[in-house]
Amino acid sequence: MDRRLISLLQHDGRASFADLGVEVGLSTSAARTRVLRLLESGTVHVGARIHPGALGRVHVVGVGLTFAGDPAKAVETMTRLPEVVYFATSVGRYDAIATLSAHSADGVLQLIETVRAAPGVRSVSAWTHLRLIKELYDQRVG
Repeated sequence: MDRRLISLLQHDGRASFADLGVEVGLSTSAARTRVLRLLESGTVHVGARIHPGALGRVHVVGVGLTFAGDPAKAVETMTRLPEVVYFATSVGRYDAIATLSAHSADGVLQLIETVRAAPGVRSVSAWTHLRLIKELYDQRVG
């Protein structure tokens, strides 16, 4: 039941509890209860995806970071920067990877310098995202 509700919410996060209930064979009240439980438990999050260009952030770059010693301060810096739209620790060439977005090339340069100067960052490699080909957040359930 929950998997079907999640699948429906992935398709339309603004669906009414009544419509969700009809689709899964529950009353409006029961559908509401189940969806709210999924939201409150953190199992699902309903939100909007915004293209960076819509916010005037037309320069998107990827960065790979290597850390020196304890990465805690570097991680803290990265998670506090609003221009960091994706951040994950990794295995391989980099200790972490991130996607940054800025309003201008100068903004990108300044942001990279901020990241490079963060305590615990040993090195930063950057690359430009020329065109978004695929960005998938719809992880199919079941």
